[in-house]
Amino acid sequence: IHHFPRENDISGIIQDEEGNVWAGTLREGLFMFKKRMVKRYFPSAKSASSVYTKVASDGHGGVWFSTACHDLTHYSDGEFYQFEAFDGCVRALHNDPENEAVIYLGVQSELGKIEDFRYEKVADIRELLGETNRNFFITAIQKANDGAFWLGTTGRGGIVFKDTIVNHFTSSGELTGDKVITIKELSDGDIWVGTNGGITVFSSGGTEKITVEDGLVQGDIRSIFEDKDGVIWVGSYGGGLSRIEDGQITSYSTSDGLFENIVSRITEDINGNLWMIGNIGLFMLNKQQFSDLDADKISQLSCVSFELDDGMIEGNNTGQVAKSADGLTWWPTVKGMAAIDIDKDYQDPIPIKTLIQRVIVSDVVNSGPIGERVTLGKSQRDIEVVYAGIKFSDPTKIKYRYKLEGYDKDWRENGTKRTVNYTNLNPGNYLLKIEASNLNGAWGGEPTTLAISVVPTIWERTLTKIIVVLILLLMLWQLFRWRNLYLIRKKEELAAIVKLRTKELHEKNQELEATLSNLKVTHDKLVQSEKMASLGTMIAGVSHEINNPLQFIQNGLDILKRSRHDIEDVHEHLDPSLEIIDNGIKRASEIVMSLNQFSRANENYDELFDLREVLENCLVILRSRLNAKASVVVKIPDEKLMCRGNQGKLHQAFLNLLSNAEQAIDETGIITIEAKKLMDKIEVSISDTGHGISPEIVSKIFDPFFTTKPPGKGTGLGLSITYEIIGQHKGSIDIQSEPEKGSTFTVHLPEG
Repeated sequence: IHHFPRENDISGIIQDEEGNVWAGTLREGLFMFKKRMVKRYFPSAKSASSVYTKVASDGHGGVWFSTACHDLTHYSDGEFYQFEAFDGCVRALHNDPENEAVIYLGVQSELGKIEDFRYEKVADIRELLGETNRNFFITAIQKANDGAFWLGTTGRGGIVFKDTIVNHFTSSGELTGDKVITIKELSDGDIWVGTNGGITVFSSGGTEKITVEDGLVQGDIRSIFEDKDGVIWVGSYGGGLSRIEDGQITSYSTSDGLFENIVSRITEDINGNLWMIGNIGLFMLNKQQFSDLDADKISQLSCVSFELDDGMIEGNNTGQVAKSADGLTWWPTVKGMAAIDIDKDYQDPIPIKTLIQRVIVSDVVNSGPIGERVTLGKSQRDIEVVYAGIKFSDPTKIKYRYKLEGYDKDWRENGTKRTVNYTNLNPGNYLLKIEASNLNGAWGGEPTTLAISVVPTIWERTLTKIIVVLILLLMLWQLFRWRNLYLIRKKEELAAIVKLRTKELHEKNQELEATLSNLKVTHDKLVQSEKMASLGTMIAGVSHEINNPLQFIQNGLDILKRSRHDIEDVHEHLDPSLEIIDNGIKRASEIVMSLNQFSRANENYDELFDLREVLENCLVILRSRLNAKASVVVKIPDEKLMCRGNQGKLHQAFLNLLSNAEQAIDETGIITIEAKKLMDKIEVSISDTGHGISPEIVSKIFDPFFTTKPPGKGTGLGLSITYEIIGQHKGSIDIQSEPEKGSTFTVHLPEG
């Protein structure tokens, strides 16, 4: 009410079911009087400040209040007394836990106490810290059960002193910040210090920091409260509320339904409700709601708020609250003191009805009376409904929810918004339900309903849909029939094409088989040609090799023939002649054995043999050719090099490599043959100091018919066949060559 009507203008007075008083006047209209639930106390004209900062009980049912500067007020039995025994700004008040009649207060940097309305200085923190030239304030006081004083300051951290022992804590050590805002001793004796950076817990076991990283609310910690169940509640400036239970931290904010994110003071009543004050006002809610929210039993917290219309003053400031003997709990604010009996039942038992005020269909306002049903025409699909809760006091605090049966599965909470919109509704019948909660956030009133019918167009009617479906089915059947006939014709065409293609492929296959047979014959002839070329090379060497031992035998026989008549005279020459004949026979035998190994014609690749013998046989066959142009260096170990495969083919392969090395040397050079065992492999390398191979043709050296020799000087199959033979033995062959310096062929074969 902004102004009271003149006394002689009131024509009638009545009280409604909500407790509001209505006064009718003759000329000034209708007035409603709402009973304020919050009592207010404003400072006297003598007060230097209207900002009340702290409150504390006096132990006898009275309460002390302090303002920002110079004022300390006492309240008892409805009377206020201004205390003027000191000069300074009071920023902290605290009851002595051993004697509640003793009040400790922070007067700037001085700790004092009031007992029996007499003020006495206890200590000056500037003197305790040895910083008498600095000026700062005591912001929090807690006298612990052991008699130690815990003090918070505006920027110098925390101070603990008992008798002559003084400890100083800052953010560089134990504290989470240097601005200490609140200090609280819990029932277990632990000291909790709230700062601008979080909380530090001092216990017998040491210190523990609790910050945002641990799940604590962000912002300055303004209040710490332990309820009767041992749960710790922490309020911050801007972050909301944290609950700490059994070491678990859960935080809540306005996004969870909390009334506001500034929580400056916290207490509880006898009904299990938590009371808090912030910047907007005072609010309360039952503690069970937090557990229900965590268990997803409810989606939002429901707070009962007490704002300006309820008699509340602006909130703010930090610390604890105090209760006077008359049952009032006192809350300091920036514009005075507020008091309310928090143990009173403030539950709102009256359900709130809702009234539909306006219906808008496709942007057209329904001008007629609103009945129980609204019909949307063929081209109308959007609807907006405006409603209001019927409550005379605090209508802006009413919250709503709605549900469109036939469209929504669950209720939709709409907050304090009084409109609901639906667009693009399908044809059909719906029922809109709108429900309002009371000021305690409880649902349960009879919802207001509105039936909504959406008329279908001709194309949305069931009969039309059936006809369209039948036509579509008929079209699909006809398409299927046409498609089936088309596929049959295509199948016949494809069958004819396949038959023709099969015949052509059969003819092509016969041609390819004939070509393959010819290629195989040609391949065998080429391999035989290369083998004959190798045989020619071998025979050239063998003719020279056999000629030598035959000459030895001939010479020995000549000596014997000339000396047979004089055998007694030349007895001493007989033994050397016999030795010459014997060596010649052995040499010829070795050559014949080597020829036998080379000429073996079989496809058995499972022969177990010593690879040294293969290499030595090849050297025997080509010795004369090799020695004619090069010095041969042989590095073959004494141990056996057992290999499994085809001896004849390996003879041909190594004979090709040695012959290739000999041909690479123009005049004189060195040919090195080295064999060794490498784990489960045998490595054979044949090197020469010939003219080498240029890098651009090294990759082609094993290609069939590739040769660097002049026309008519080679088939180009020697190295290709060698590569094939090594591959047949599951081995590998590599080449390293450098022009004018020579080449090295390295063969790796699996050990037998």
